[in-house]
Amino acid sequence: MKHLILATLLALSALPLKAQKYAVGTEFGFYAAGKGSGEPYYEGIFGFPIGVTAAYYPTSRLAVNSGFSVANFSNWNGSRFYRIPLILSYALNQRGALSGLREGGPNGQLGQAMVGIYHPFELEGGVSLGFYDGRYQDSYQENIAIGTGSDGEKTFQELDYNVTRKNRQYVPAITLGAKQSLIVSHVQLYLRLQYSILFNGDVTITAVDTKTGKSVTDDAHQAYSITAGLAYSF
Repeated sequence: MKHLILATLLALSALPLKAQKYAVGTEFGFYAAGKGSGEPYYEGIFGFPIGVTAAYYPTSRLAVNSGFSVANFSNWNGSRFYRIPLILSYALNQRGALSGLREGGPNGQLGQAMVGIYHPFELEGGVSLGFYDGRYQDSYQENIAIGTGSDGEKTFQELDYNVTRKNRQYVPAITLGAKQSLIVSHVQLYLRLQYSILFNGDVTITAVDTKTGKSVTDDAHQAYSITAGLAYSF
């Protein structure tokens, strides 16, 4: 009887984990787009996206991820940026929830009946479509003093720019990243880092030197994001 009860517990605890093929959740984080040119007039855009996620696990290591997020760019007239990703991810270590492998028990068969704990690390790659809720443009004047000369004889050069920023309404991208998760039974906590290459750019900045009349245009073709998420698998 004891062995029958133990076998029943093992079957009931293992079957739900093996059946986990899908996950839904929510995530939030930080997103920034810019060229990283280091020019004194250059200012990219940044915001704090929040969204919903969905994943399908065809194997114990491979996953297909999508979702929908929105970020409010407070440093750009409060414009809203929406993004829909389609990302493939591959776990370098066994995901666990699809294979029935378990951790966390003290020893023997009784330990195997306890809650499974997994910590997969995944590499990600895919595409995304981003779009704004409108076209935006702003202009301002920027005055900057730059130190020049040696440490003993430091002088300052004053620069004046008339700066204009515009956005592109649609922003397709290639996205690469990594994701570290902690899975406890059906609950998943994770941290995701991503780097995006923006095909058409995003914010376009034109700066005109008021003294020389020289004009320079920079277009943001890269973006970075870090997000934390909570998901439930079934």
